[in-house]
Amino acid sequence: MRVLKTNCLIILLLTSRLLFAQDSHYWTSQYGPGGYFIPGAVVANNGDSGVLFYNPALLVYSKLNLLSASATIYNIDRIRIREGAGPGFDLKSSTGGSVPLQAAGNFKLPFTKDFIIAYGIIQPGSFNFATSQRRDERFNVLNDSYSPGPEFFVGQLLRENNSGELHAMASAGFRLFGNVTAGITLEGIRKRQTSNLEYYGRALVNPAGGSHIDLVGNDVSYYATYTNYSLMSRIGLAWEKGPDHVGITVSFPSIRIGGTGTLLVDNVVNNLDFSNTGHFFSLLGNTRQENLRSTWKSPLSIAAGYTHDFLRWQLYGAAEYFAKIDPYNILRPRNEFFLRPDTGNSNIITPDLLQFTDARRAVFNMALGASYKLSEKCRLYGSLRTDRTWWYKRSNNEGFVSNSSFWDIYHLQAGVNLRRSKFNLRTGLYASFGRTDKYPQDVNLGNPNEENFLLGETGNANARYFSLGLMVSYIHNF
Repeated sequence: MRVLKTNCLIILLLTSRLLFAQDSHYWTSQYGPGGYFIPGAVVANNGDSGVLFYNPALLVYSKLNLLSASATIYNIDRIRIREGAGPGFDLKSSTGGSVPLQAAGNFKLPFTKDFIIAYGIIQPGSFNFATSQRRDERFNVLNDSYSPGPEFFVGQLLRENNSGELHAMASAGFRLFGNVTAGITLEGIRKRQTSNLEYYGRALVNPAGGSHIDLVGNDVSYYATYTNYSLMSRIGLAWEKGPDHVGITVSFPSIRIGGTGTLLVDNVVNNLDFSNTGHFFSLLGNTRQENLRSTWKSPLSIAAGYTHDFLRWQLYGAAEYFAKIDPYNILRPRNEFFLRPDTGNSNIITPDLLQFTDARRAVFNMALGASYKLSEKCRLYGSLRTDRTWWYKRSNNEGFVSNSSFWDIYHLQAGVNLRRSKFNLRTGLYASFGRTDKYPQDVNLGNPNEENFLLGETGNANARYFSLGLMVSYIHNF
């Protein structure tokens, strides 16, 4: 039983310090409630866009049958975590490419006056993060009582994360009475994520100490991947009178439909004297579990927007509140043996040690935007919106956390809409900025030793995020 407790202590210390990366934001999509591509932030007024999904009540004001296609032609995402793996060991990630985002359409039901059906497939965007760091140097790592002088040390960190969503939706909008319209949206969501973490810390024992031990090491590898399917619904109301437009939407928590995932884990501790008592400890933990039940949640949210029309200007504001989500397991391992040699009870602790978890604090985002009518065929757009992170630090450190992007983001957009009799063509640029000085380090290659399991004494680092992209939206009128 004492060995089991020691095993638990080591694994808990490792899992509480080695985390994962995932974007932790709700308004990352350039076609969400704060984007200039949809005037009125798709809550209060749709303008001439035809991209009307966020508030289905606005469908009533679309007089034409429409087909639209929107895409990010090219984007660049850069993340830099200064001293993310210790002094002199920055973590950097840079990705780029084109991203298809939206294909949608709507039509009016025959023999009805104000009943519009819309449909679409939307890819809100993906988060791709890959970084690595390594230290290969000779310095004092191990206890001088058995390994005097500096040792050859190699520490190597690899972190990767890829996550994305695909939404298929159907909406209906209709007039309730007078100037008040309503709508409902049903949205099927496919969520995919793959996270990979590998850390290897190893030190060669100096033979001058006369020890029979040659190598001290701590290796940690955790790979998680899953696909989840869920269903979400949204209701909306809209009111307009003259130059004033108001909209309200309520998005309900997602309902799980299905999904599975896989875990592949390997932890090896070799001849580690973490208590400096002369007792060397070794441990092997290994498992592969597939067909695990996956669960991914989205919260209740309430959005409101207001738009006012001037002679040539249109000004709008929007805000959305997202409720908190209590801690839950995206993937929870089965009660199978992980630690070796088996103690007879080690399978009991496996789910707590290796679970893949999520939890979210409440978030409030705001957007401001404006458009200016140059002519009947040309309109300029611009907007600014917040995108606060929903991550919050939890006291329970068991398991592996599914996100570690801790910065708030601010999005800027500017572009132009060209209107013709049969189509609208909208194009523009967006830029996104984020930063935090409280990014928790997973390892610190600056001061690894046996007492900290060759991970180093970790603290907070300074992280910066930047994204730039070119977007195009085409709306065809029938």
